[in-house]
Amino acid sequence: MSIEFSHKTVLSTKELFRQADFDNILKCVHCGLCLDNCPTYRELGDEKDSPRGRL
Repeated sequence: MSIEFSHKTVLSTKELFRQADFDNILKCVHCGLCLDNCPTYRELGDEKDSPRGRL
């Protein structure tokens, strides 16, 4: 499944976050070091439900 993002989608998403938070999200390199802090991953234990899996 492929998700299409339009310029409008990106701008709408950006409005949900403060600029600094959004910039940090864009810097994600999918390393998985945040898994220990992810409540969804801790509960389900499935990487596709982790931040790395959702990006």
